[in-house]
Parts: sequence; structure tokens; C-alpha cells
Amino acid sequence: VGGGGGSFASPPAAAATPTGDLLDMGGGDPGESRDYLHSFNPKSYMLLHRLEESLVIESTGGNSCLVLCDAIGRAQQNSLNIDKIKGDIRNAGAHHVDQDSAYVIFGILGVIRLLSGRYLLVILDREKVGQVEGHDVYFVTKTGIFPIPRQVSYLPDDESKLERTYLNMLNTMLSNSGFYFSYTLDLTANAQSRAAQQASENIVDTSTAAAAAASSSSSSSPSPYTSFTSAPSPSSGNSPSPSTASASPAPEAASDLWARADRRFVWNTAIAKDFERHGVTDWLTPAVDGYIYIGSCMLNAMQFTYSLISRRECLRTGARYLTRGADVYGNVANFVETEQIVSYDGNVCSWVETRGSIPVIWQQLGKGLKPKPVVRETHFTRIAFRRHFEKQTALYGPQILVNLIDQTGGEKDVGDAYETQVRLWGNSNLRYIAFDFHEQCRNNKYENLSLLTAQVEEQLDTFSFFLKDRLGNVLLRQGGCVRTNCIDCLDRTNVVQSEFARVVLKRQLCMLGILPQDQEIRYHQSFESLLKNVWADNADTMSKRYTGVGALKTDFTRTGKRSAKGAVADGIKSAQRFMQSTLRDDFKQASMDLFLGKFHLERKSIVENDKRADKKWFRVKAVSSDSEDKMMLLEVCMSSGAISRYAIADCIRKESHVRDVKLISRVASNYNALSLLFAGQIQPKLFVFATPEKREEFVNVVADTRVRLLSKAHGVDLLAGGQASAAAETA
Repeated sequence: VGGGGGSFASPPAAAATPTGDLLDMGGGDPGESRDYLHSFNPKSYMLLHRLEESLVIESTGGNSCLVLCDAIGRAQQNSLNIDKIKGDIRNAGAHHVDQDSAYVIFGILGVIRLLSGRYLLVILDREKVGQVEGHDVYFVTKTGIFPIPRQVSYLPDDESKLERTYLNMLNTMLSNSGFYFSYTLDLTANAQSRAAQQASENIVDTSTAAAAAASSSSSSSPSPYTSFTSAPSPSSGNSPSPSTASASPAPEAASDLWARADRRFVWNTAIAKDFERHGVTDWLTPAVDGYIYIGSCMLNAMQFTYSLISRRECLRTGARYLTRGADVYGNVANFVETEQIVSYDGNVCSWVETRGSIPVIWQQLGKGLKPKPVVRETHFTRIAFRRHFEKQTALYGPQILVNLIDQTGGEKDVGDAYETQVRLWGNSNLRYIAFDFHEQCRNNKYENLSLLTAQVEEQLDTFSFFLKDRLGNVLLRQGGCVRTNCIDCLDRTNVVQSEFARVVLKRQLCMLGILPQDQEIRYHQSFESLLKNVWADNADTMSKRYTGVGALKTDFTRTGKRSAKGAVADGIKSAQRFMQSTLRDDFKQASMDLFLGKFHLERKSIVENDKRADKKWFRVKAVSSDSEDKMMLLEVCMSSGAISRYAIADCIRKESHVRDVKLISRVASNYNALSLLFAGQIQPKLFVFATPEKREEFVNVVADTRVRLLSKAHGVDLLAGGQASAAAETA
């Protein structure tokens, strides 16, 4: 399976298209000469051996192996065995293995369970993007899907067909993603967060100066975005003092990388469960989806490195029109953290801004080129909004909320709902700015964006940016963040984010002594052109991940002005987005949900033979307004509180807990129907039971189970003494 990405930091477009059969391994062919591999970092490659009864992964140097086998042979949750063995592959019981038949792999993503059993997902090829603080960063150019040997049981024709469909989904997900990774650097953390982590974990360099810097950092406020008031002001123009020796970054073990990684940005978390259960996460490679550019630049005869890193969050992701707004946990669609880094002579400047869907509960379903957004009037909106910004302020500090949507027409309702929540909360850490991008920049008056930057410029000064000198001393910390959105958080958002980044970039370059205060970046045409193209490629990549098509308005980002040719190109892309949403979004959403563990697969025979006494099954019909009705089984485990929805035709099981049932509503027009809202959903789903009695039995089972679990948690028997009915009503 090939990988995808932008043109600057990514492989050629030809590598983005999967070729051959579903399990074609491509560039990791057996028998390939491996003489060149012995010079690699021991963590940078492994050998994968396919044996009759297992897969064996051999580490560099043959000092340890992992043996993976599906011992039971049935696709049950705990049937996979992973054994870690010291020594080479012969210690794993393989005495007659041809080493030249092994596959070279550059990382392990995890294991996913389909209907016939489990599959190992690995990195077969990579491309080096560059270095961040001395650590190599790679882009995944090819992945492989290997079946783990098992006692193959017969699959009926319908399940065999489904198996091929789900393999195709995996291929689609992997080929449409742009995964980046590093063997020694936590890519999920920005520079300021890494410095705070190292200070709190007492990770110090051998030099006395670096040790003193770490001690100073650890004695400050625990929040990584607390303002560093004793540091010099970025407007002073003083560059960090040079030193005769540069402190090299401390390498981070792979096991530490997985443990410390920010799960918001680790896309292979769900498929790592088997490795976590067996305690071998040090073999895993955290994969970050997004865009990374790292390039060497020259200004005023001084060479420095400019990097742009966009990290896509995976907690609420999906296709454009199918994933909008916030869920009740405060996770929003299309959330991206973008970090701009300037490195010069061992000194590191970093600045972070974010984008994300408007954090209220809303949808944009329907027909046509641009369906009207619909705000869901529910008390969960306040919960979702506040949870989102409680997390954002804890992570990034005070927020400037820049809302670029139209203040009239179809987008107005969502903007009004957003502003209402800001005003109702009255949180002093949130500053709301409404800027109607289309109105202000009408007739290509993009110079009016200066009106917006003028509104935030003073607060950008206050927020500052992160600055670390070559000895590891933290001189400045970023004390707040700009959060920008439009409807899609793509085209308008990227244009405005690039303008904010340019304002901060000048201050970073001045602080490092690269650019005098009286010079502008635009005077240096080659660097100006590079900046515009990097940000345009960032826009294209983010758009392709969310919509399947490149970004609009990139002619302005690349050239600084709009053109008739660019307007025509935007019209074509808009039509392509419409076709993507109409024909491909459902498949794309299901592919992401499968990879991210939003559901898992279970054979019908296993479900039907599960006769545990503590489980209750209810056969229902799930009614949907935008797709065909489906027959499902609702399962409630009365001992654990687990509740699952099993789609019979698709063999899909979605698991949750009775506490995740946020709303149960009887339907007055149908005595057999219930409306259920699960955590993470935008609106309730309608389920039709066989009889009214079955409906009421389900309600009582859920209520009694919740009360029983509460009783157990608090040490009180709420169901004793005839209190069951009252307790059920309370629950």
C-alpha cells in the first residue's frame, strides 16, 4: 500500500497509489540485498519472517525476536499470542529459515482483527524528510498487511466477501493517509511540550549548563504554556548568546516514545492493543498523520532551518460532511495543531497555532453542492463547548478564537451558536473575534486581512513564542494560542493561519539575529516564495485528508494574489469535493472508523453461540433517515455494564458502556421504538423492537445495570428491599 502527502516533504505522487493485490508487499521483497542495512540504527529496521504457524519479527543484530501466532485459530479477542524471545530467530524455534526470504520492515503499526483472524500492519518503506533538533524524521511511503497464521476456519461466502471489503478499506485508509514517524523523537509533542516533559522527567544532558536549565524549567509552573516573565521580550531584538559547544538532544528510547506520546495524535493507538496487553510496546512505531516540511534556508548570509509541522488529531476524524462540530467529550472535527520552528546555530524557536471545527453540536447533511449547516438544539452543546475549551486552555493557555465564517446566509446559525456559548460562559481566557472572510475579501481585496492581523498583533506579542538556546536553556515560553476556524477549517483557515505565522516568523528571525528589525520577509524573494509554497502544500494536504481534494484559494497562498485561473481551479475543486462527498464519503468514513477502532468485526457464528447468562440480547431494526435500515442486535452485559450494537449484515460490533447511554426516549408514535443517544453521537438513533414488552425490558435492563454498578461503586445496595423500580427511575 502506498502513502500520500504534500509535494515538499512527501514522496512523488506515483508512490501514493496502491498497486497489485490487496496483500501486495511491494518494495520489501524477500531476497533483497541487506549489506547496506548494517549501518542503520538498531531501531530503524527489523526482519519479518513468515513461518507456517507464526510471524517472527527479528530485531537488528538478532538480539531479540517477537513471535506472533493466532493460537486458537478463531477470531476471538484474546486469542493472539505475542512472545518476546532473547536471541535470534533460531531461539524462536525456526532453525531452517532462509534469511534471504525475510521482509525488511522499518516499523510496526499494530495488529487488526478482521473476520478470518488478525493481520499485522507494518512499514515497508520510508523517506527521510529531515531532522528536528537533531532527530531524523521519516515519511511512510509503503505499508504492508500480513495475515498472522492461524487454524483457518471456513468462512461463508457472505463473510468472505465482507473480508475482502474490509481489507480494501484498510488499503484505502493507509494509502490516503500521510503518516510520519521518528525513532528517537516524540513527534506528537511540540518543542515546548517536549522541554516541559524532559524537565518533569529530569531528563538532562551531561553538560552542567543543560542540567541547570532543566532544573530551572522544572521549578516553574507545571503548565507548559505558563508565561516566562523573566525572559527577554521578543521585541527587544536580542539574540541568544552563542556558545562554544552545542548540547545535543538526548535520545529517547522507543518504549519511552510510545509511553509519552500524546494520544490525540497517535493514529495507530487502537491497533496497538495486543502489543500493550503483552507489554511489548517498545516494538511499536507511533504514527502521526499530517504534514511536515523541513528545509534549509538562507537569509542575510545566515543559514537556518525552517520547519512546519501539522499534526491531525484522531479523536474525532472522518469525512467532511459526516464529521462536523463537537461531541459531548469536547473533541472536534478536523482539529490540527500546526507548529512553526526556526532553528539556528543550535537555538530553537517554536510557535503553535490550532484549527478545529466550531465546537458546538451541529451537522451539515443533505443534498447539493453546499448543504446548509444545522445546529442541534440540545443541552449537550454547553457541555461539549466547555469541555473543549477546558482542554484547550489546559494545553495551550488563553485562546484567541478567530471565526471566519459568513455572518449572513447559511453559515450564520452556526456562528451565532458559537458566539452565544462564548458570551454565556464569560471565560476571561477566551477572546472571540468574528471576521467575515468572504465579505472582507470580496472582489479579491485580500489586503483587508491586515485588518484581522492588526486585531491580534498585540496579543501575539503577549503570548510570545518558545525559545531554547543551544545549551538547552529555556528563554521564552508561549503563553497562549490562536484558534482559527471556518466551516471546513481548510481554505480560509489556512490563508489566515499563514498570515499569523508570518507575523510571528519575523519576530522569531529578529530574535535569532537573522533578520534586522527594519527588514521585511517579503524583501527576500526566494525565502518568500518558499514560505508561500510550504503553506499552500500544507493547505492541500489538510484538504485532501478531509475532503479528498486539494485546497481552494491556494493561488493566493502561493503568489500573494488571486487570479482568474485560480478562481476557475477552485470551481473545479468544489465540484470534485461534491462528487467525493456523494460517492466516497461513506466508504472513507468506514475505513477510518475500522482503522481507528471505532468498531470491530465479529463473526456471526461467534455472536450466536455466546450464551453467557449475564448477557441480554435484543433483536432490533435501526432506522436511519440517510441510509437503509439495518437489522441489529443490542447486547447488554449486566455484570460489566458493557453495551454493544451488532450489525448483522455487516458483522460490525460497536462497543460502549451503559453510562455512555446519554438519552433514552420512548417514541409516542410507535410503541415498539426507542430513541437512544450514545456518547460521541450528534443526534439520537431510532431502534424498533419486536414488541413493546421487549422495548420495556431493554429499558429496565439498562436502568437496573446502571444502578447495580452504582451500588457496587458506592457500597450500597440500591436494589434491595423493593427499591428496584424507584432506583431504575432514578438511573
